[in-house]
Amino acid sequence: MAPHNEGDDHHSKRPDQSLPQRGLTIICDTDSETYHVTNNPDSTLAVTIIRASSKLKETDPHTLDLLANHTDPDHLEGLFNRDYSVNSQSPTVSFTYEGYQVTIKSSTKMTIKP
Repeated sequence: MAPHNEGDDHHSKRPDQSLPQRGLTIICDTDSETYHVTNNPDSTLAVTIIRASSKLKETDPHTLDLLANHTDPDHLEGLFNRDYSVNSQSPTVSFTYEGYQVTIKSSTKMTIKP
């Protein structure tokens, strides 16, 4: 997986290139038109969603719609910041934000699809 430079156009990337941003990694799979997002575990899901969305839209995070208008950020943190037993699966949550389908798989992994 090749790192992606800040100035490069993320829409024209090959499938396995990534966009690093302060602990945030976005890997583009152009075959499925999906962005795989991995974040530093010290960051909240809300911050991760907003940072990834602003990066993909190439805009300032402050110009995005409030995440709370689309999902409850505190509820997301509660769902994903707890231990699940070996025999149980963590939940998967999907919602639309800024024109993207966001699917959260864990406190540090999600996918974003236009």
